[in-house]
Amino acid sequence: MVLLPDEYDAEFTEVDEAGVVHEWRDRIAGESWDEGPLTLSLRDVDASGWCDGFNVVIHEVAHKLDLTNGAMNGKPRLHPDQDAEAWRRTFSDVFESLQRSGGSDLVDEYALQDPAEFFASMSELFFELPGPLSEALPGMYAQLQAFYRQDPRARLN
Repeated sequence: MVLLPDEYDAEFTEVDEAGVVHEWRDRIAGESWDEGPLTLSLRDVDASGWCDGFNVVIHEVAHKLDLTNGAMNGKPRLHPDQDAEAWRRTFSDVFESLQRSGGSDLVDEYALQDPAEFFASMSELFFELPGPLSEALPGMYAQLQAFYRQDPRARLN
């Protein structure tokens, strides 16, 4: 793990479906690399954990969990007793519905960039705002509850 005092500039490169290379810089609070460290801004770590839906630690650790199936794609390795088709269907349906509507009061546009960001952002909401997530997206909440092994009788705030 690498801890930095504040947000930092990161360079990104992406090749689109047409083979065009896109390069850009962005200010970020954290990163999770396929075969590298977790990088976090200490300022954003301090701003996390206030039950407001933002938690850079949960977000970046969720990316690491996402990689357990070999790719950062919103499909982590599930527990043997989890229904992979129910997971896929729930995440796909909610993701696509929210993309069509442009998000919601609970789910912002950042979460809708791609399935990996969606999974990480939903994980943040699961731990930071469980009551609102359970109320707004009960199927999503149930899938995350099974994944994170939370007792279904847990009290939601």
